[in-house]
Amino acid sequence: LFPIDDVVRFLHGGGVPFRRIVFGESILSNRLGHRRSTFNYDWDTLQVYYELKKFQQAIPDYNKILTLNPKDAGAYNDRALAKMQLGDRYGAIADFDKAIENKKRELQQSSSYENRADAYMKTQQWDFAIRDLTTAISLQAGGLALLMNINQFRALYPEYKIASDEAVARKLNQTFFPTMKYEDFSKGFLHDNVARGFWASTVIPDIYMKRSDAYLNAGNWHSSAAEFRRAVNGFPDYADAIDRWREINSQENPHIYVDMKTFDDSHSDSVKLWIKQARSMPDGTAGSYSLQQYELNCARQIRTVSFANYDASGNLLGRSPEGGQWESVIPDTLGETLLNGICRNNQTTP
Repeated sequence: LFPIDDVVRFLHGGGVPFRRIVFGESILSNRLGHRRSTFNYDWDTLQVYYELKKFQQAIPDYNKILTLNPKDAGAYNDRALAKMQLGDRYGAIADFDKAIENKKRELQQSSSYENRADAYMKTQQWDFAIRDLTTAISLQAGGLALLMNINQFRALYPEYKIASDEAVARKLNQTFFPTMKYEDFSKGFLHDNVARGFWASTVIPDIYMKRSDAYLNAGNWHSSAAEFRRAVNGFPDYADAIDRWREINSQENPHIYVDMKTFDDSHSDSVKLWIKQARSMPDGTAGSYSLQQYELNCARQIRTVSFANYDASGNLLGRSPEGGQWESVIPDTLGETLLNGICRNNQTTP
C-alpha cells in the first residue's frame, strides 16, 4: 500500500474532550460536560474574561486551577491563549506543550496543535508549525473520512493517482477506523458518499491554508502551492473565501504577495508566477500597486512575462507588451527572493 504523510501518530495521556470555540485566530477549549470542574471552579468567569479581553486577570485564575490539578489540559490550553494575547508567545508554547502532553490524542480534536502552530508561526518557527498543522490535518481529516469520498480524497491528494480506489479506501480504513469492517467503510467512501458530492468544511481548508503559509515562509513555495490547491480543489465551496494573494514580506513597504492560484510549477524546467507589489499610505490605507508575471529557472535566470501598474482605486495606469528577455538574477533583489522560493526546495511535500 502507498504511504500517507497525514496520518495519526497516536500519543498516550489523560484529558477530556474539548469544545471548539474560535476566539480571534485561536481556539478556546472549554470542556464538554465539565463547565463545573472537579474543583467547582467557575469556568463562566474565565469565559467572561476572554469576552472582555481581560487576559491578565485570567492568568491567576488558571494558575489556581493548575495548582489544584496540574494535569488539566484545558486550563493549560486556555492559559496559553491568554499568554498569546499578552504577547508572551514562548510562554504560550510551553503551556500548549503541557496541554498536548496531558490530553489523549483524538480524531477531530486538534485545537492545541492548531494553537501551538499559530504561536510557532508568530515566532517564525516554520518547521515546527508545519509539524503541528500536519497533525491537526490528520486528526480533522481522519475524523471526517467517513463523510468524504474517493473523489474528494483524490482532489486533496493528486499525488496518489497511481493507487487504486480500493488501496486508498483500505489504507484510510486501517489508519483511522481500524475496528470498522472494510465493507462498511468502503460502502460510504467508494459508493454512497460519491452520490452526495464533496463534504463541505471550513475547518480543514483553513488548516491547509495555514500550512501553505508556513511552507511559503519556510521557503518551500512548491509545497505552499500544493497546500493551496488542496484547500481549493478539495473544498470548492470554500474556494471563493480564500485570498489567492499570500504575503511574503509583511515588514516592508511595498508589501509583496505571490498569487497561489496561478502559481505554475507544472513544467520541470521553469516556474511562472504572478507577484503583486502594493504600497501602503502613511495613514494605513491602500496605495498604488503593480502586478508582474515572471518566469524563472534554477539556472538563476529570470524574465518578465508581463506587468501592469494601477492606482489606489484599481484604475490601470499602464502595462507592458507580452514577453521579455531572459536575464541573470541579481543578488539581493526581488528576483533572488523569487528564485530562492522556487529553487530552495523544488519537491512537493504531501
